[in-house]
Amino acid sequence: MRERKYVKFRVDMYEDTKFKIIDMKPERDVIHYIWNRIVMLAGKVNMEGNLFLSRTIPYTIETLAIEFNRDIAQVKLALETFIQLEMVEFTENKIYKVKNFVKHQNIKVKEKEIAKSENADVKNIDDLLNKKHRSAKGY
Repeated sequence: MRERKYVKFRVDMYEDTKFKIIDMKPERDVIHYIWNRIVMLAGKVNMEGNLFLSRTIPYTIETLAIEFNRDIAQVKLALETFIQLEMVEFTENKIYKVKNFVKHQNIKVKEKEIAKSENADVKNIDDLLNKKHRSAKGY
């Protein structure tokens, strides 16, 4: 888990209808605060938006409350709001994930790994064919 040093926030994000819906809630300030902290935490963890305390331990409502120094009820309210507005998802593996984190942060981790792997496979096949070709000619 290599930590990212920066995360991006759009200057017009509060013009989005989802944030306007949040602004109508009585606990809007804490919800906005928790949103910012969740996005920053996703960047720190750097697991494509998945929120993990360590490589194998996902964050829970309780551990997020400790991390953000907020009441469990406040964190639960914020997470329920984000899930309802499709900003965060709770996966079937019981992991909180910031939706579209990779897209909004312009992270291309998987694509680079896949491209490197495919290039290595092609090179290995080429090397193998060249060796067979040379051995067939008696080189």
